[in-house]
Amino acid sequence: MTATTPPALRVEEPELPRRVRRPIDIARLALTVLLIGLVVAVAAAARATTTGVDSDLLVIGRRVPQALIGVAALAAAGAGLLLLPGIVVLRLVQRRLWNAGMVTAAVPLALLVTAAVATWLRGPAPEAIAGDFVAPVPGDGVPTLSGFVAALIAAMTTAAPSPRSRRAFALVIVTALGTGLLAGQSSVLSAALSLGLGRLAGLLVRLVAGSATVRPDGRAVAAVLAEHGFRAVSVVAQPAEPMRAFQATSASGVELAVTVIDRDRIGAELVPRLWRVLRTRGEALPRVDVTLEAAAERRTALALAADAAGVRTPRLLFAVAAEPDAALVAYAHVDTTGFGHLGPAAVRDASLEDAWEQLRRLHIAGIAHRSVGPDSFRLDGSGRCWMHDSATGQVAATSFARQLDVAQALVALATIVGAQRCVAAATRVLGADVVARALPLLQPIALPASTRAALRGRKGLLPELRSELLAATGSEPPPPVVLERFTPRTLLTAVGLAVALYLIGSELVGVDFGAVLSQTDWRWLGPALAGVVATYVGSAASLLGFVRDRVPYLRAVGAQLALSFVKLVAPATIGNAAVNIRLLTKAGMADAAAAASVAAGQVAAILVTVPLLLLLGLLTGQAVASGLAPSPTALAVAGLVVALAALLLLVRPVRERLRRLWRGFVDQGLPPLMEAVQTPSKLAQGVGGNLLLTAGYTVALYACVRAVGADIVMPVAAVVFLTGNTVGAAVPTPGGLGAVEAALATGLTAAGVPGGLAVPATLLFRLVSFWLPLAPGYLAWTQMQRRGLL
Repeated sequence: MTATTPPALRVEEPELPRRVRRPIDIARLALTVLLIGLVVAVAAAARATTTGVDSDLLVIGRRVPQALIGVAALAAAGAGLLLLPGIVVLRLVQRRLWNAGMVTAAVPLALLVTAAVATWLRGPAPEAIAGDFVAPVPGDGVPTLSGFVAALIAAMTTAAPSPRSRRAFALVIVTALGTGLLAGQSSVLSAALSLGLGRLAGLLVRLVAGSATVRPDGRAVAAVLAEHGFRAVSVVAQPAEPMRAFQATSASGVELAVTVIDRDRIGAELVPRLWRVLRTRGEALPRVDVTLEAAAERRTALALAADAAGVRTPRLLFAVAAEPDAALVAYAHVDTTGFGHLGPAAVRDASLEDAWEQLRRLHIAGIAHRSVGPDSFRLDGSGRCWMHDSATGQVAATSFARQLDVAQALVALATIVGAQRCVAAATRVLGADVVARALPLLQPIALPASTRAALRGRKGLLPELRSELLAATGSEPPPPVVLERFTPRTLLTAVGLAVALYLIGSELVGVDFGAVLSQTDWRWLGPALAGVVATYVGSAASLLGFVRDRVPYLRAVGAQLALSFVKLVAPATIGNAAVNIRLLTKAGMADAAAAASVAAGQVAAILVTVPLLLLLGLLTGQAVASGLAPSPTALAVAGLVVALAALLLLVRPVRERLRRLWRGFVDQGLPPLMEAVQTPSKLAQGVGGNLLLTAGYTVALYACVRAVGADIVMPVAAVVFLTGNTVGAAVPTPGGLGAVEAALATGLTAAGVPGGLAVPATLLFRLVSFWLPLAPGYLAWTQMQRRGLL
């Protein structure tokens, strides 16, 4: 007899990336930053307590033989000095060159960060904070941090050591910190801050460089299945989010649906969920698993419970580990199509009622799906409905969680078959009382992302669904359940008012109001206000000059007034772009065309401002730009913003979003923009609007200077304003606060205005142009949002 040759394995899957940036690392980085901030806050608020702990540890250390502490400290130092190069050499021997480079980068970064923070503590840091980082011995009052410990933590974070190596690192770190505390050479908060800074450096390197992927490929999946009795001849990747999925087929034609849970994707929903957690109350959000074991156990428990309840769902066959960093959950394959991929005609009333029946059975068994979307219900070839397994479901669910399921299913199915058919089927299967209890939960905040995406562009669906529910159940309109802790508009308002109060107070400290009021000629306030009003007219004209479509002019003026409030909580350039793009899209323009028009307006502003500034500077001969270099703090803030933007570009979804925006700009935005630019009347409107904007602010500044008793000619006032505004736009603070004031005061002084009058003139100008428009700007912002114009 001859042995039968096993068929060759066919694998179809996209190529796996060699390195990935794990979502859970972003959450870890955020938690590390939060803990570092907590350490600094404790140093400021609980100095007596931490000093007492340091003293107690020092007393304990004096009771221990000093020779023993010295030997332990020397051993920890020696072991650490061996571990750091040793882990790099080991990775080189293992040919893990990228990992060796990560460790090599993380260690000096940790030392650099620790040294920078130590320098800050010894210099500009407040004494209330720096005092808690001073070691009891030698008692010289100099804050100390351990770069050695930070380097070890950074190396351990990036090296991905084995359990044995991790224990060695931990032993050395604990020994170094313990001996330092007992010998009085470190404080408790210094030790905690050193650990946090090392962890921060390691996570930054890990996010920038990426971690080696631990995802099993199709062949590894087939090998694990073979170990458990299923010999696959083909393994084909299936579209799935956030985990990966495969369809495995044996030689006899048996098919499995395999979900791969790997550490690379664990926590993928955690980071976008954080904002919703802050906004949402109670049980409105499903749980998110952050460990491999918890995710596998949840899927297994839910599948077994649903099968026992008689819910038509793919049968769980087994769940196994795919060591070391993944797990496989295998189901019997059922050929189905999600409702979200079917039209209303393909979903018959019988299938729709069957969908509600499956959800009813799930709820009778005390199970909640927790994320019912359009594709949570699936249709097979015979028209029967199957429920897709939920990775966020809940066993022994509360009545609120089950009501939320009904609300989510109502919206999800209504996006497919319409509100009338959806409500009729739900009422026939679940009963009017059950459906009516879901009515207060019909809110966008309660819906999963897939359903919210299906709702886009269908603003009337939720009101229509509520009306159908009220008509079908015969109930009175119930008050909605409050699921949001706050709305984005409430947060924006609160932040704006807080920033306003703080900045107003900080700007006016030390100002002699009596002297300013006594020497101010308030007759000049009228021309100043007139100039500010003209800026809104000019700003609207400069925007609409590069818009091909028709947008009501008064609506554009109202949006520019609303920007007076938005500028308080956002850098000027970003706020202007966001509000104007929203104005144009609400007026019916495509996103790409709106973005192109706003970008063209901002480019035109630069092309008008820079030559005008140079021309006026040559004509006036005034050196008003002297001394206007940004402060070190402003440069540091700008550098931080640039660094954060660079880090965001390393995140694939961000890059893909920017790529889509650029493609949309080229395909949809550029043609209408070129048409608008080539129209002489439109071009004149855009350029003229920019000139009117500059002229309005120049008149306002001139009037404010004259109001305090100083004298200045109009062209010089224009140079001072343009220079100060340019500096303010370059500094990423809301409304250019701080930078604009400093630039204007310096420019006025350089233009010949006495220093004692330059500051009051600047404050009066900012009062007229920035602070007074806040109230009407807030009213315009809220009213235009309420009417759907912004």
